[in-house]
Amino acid sequence: GVLLRLLLASVAPRYQAVVFVDDAEENVVNVSRASAAMPQEVAVFHYDGPEGAPRKSEDEAEADWDVLEAATCRALSPRWCPA
Repeated sequence: GVLLRLLLASVAPRYQAVVFVDDAEENVVNVSRASAAMPQEVAVFHYDGPEGAPRKSEDEAEADWDVLEAATCRALSPRWCPA
C-alpha cells in the first residue's frame, strides 16, 4: 500500500481515482488489498489479453514495455524515470 501511494504521488499528487490494470494476478490481488485503505476510488482489473490472441514472447513483451516506459517518462516525467 505504501509503494502504491508513493508511486501515485510521484505521477499525480492530486488524484481522485485510480484504474489499475495488470496481467499478473498476484499484483491485482495486492493492489486490491492495498486500495481498501485508500480514500480514492480504485478500480482493479486483471487483464489476460484478448481471447484467442497469441501470447507474446518475453522479449517482445519487454520491448513493448520499453516503448511504454519511454512514452510515459516523456509525457509525465514521474520521479521513477531514469535521468
